[in-house]
Amino acid sequence: MSKLNIIINNQIVQGLKGETILEMARRLDVTIPTLCHDDRLEPFSSCYLCVVEVEGMRGLQPACSTKVTEGMRIYTDNARVHKSRKFALELLVSNHYADCTPPCREECPAGWMSRIYLHDQQRQTQRSRRTDQRDQSAARNLWTGLRAPL
Repeated sequence: MSKLNIIINNQIVQGLKGETILEMARRLDVTIPTLCHDDRLEPFSSCYLCVVEVEGMRGLQPACSTKVTEGMRIYTDNARVHKSRKFALELLVSNHYADCTPPCREECPAGWMSRIYLHDQQRQTQRSRRTDQRDQSAARNLWTGLRAPL
């Protein structure tokens, strides 16, 4: 594969032709959060937690589906990116009552991002109260269905 010169967070790196920003970042140990990404599937770009700023492109770009190009300048860690990720995560958890069953209860895929991006303790407390009042059987049934092999 041919190598491309890329600048990510002000560091010159080598990207591979056909590689996405997320794939390159992971190869270089640059952290970009994701929820909907699965290496076994084509990128879906639905959670928008992996957004990055690419100089010269309009708006923030999903790293999971944006291919690297020669001379691309990528920023994964700035105020604009953090604000967008926080907003996307707030939308995702706004209707989430934390009524998951294991393994979510033990290691929630959104848990670490919630702690980083969402600091509104009151909202999290209200969500926990609603959890105590809800019937958890629907969530249990959903998780059982998700665990079934495809």
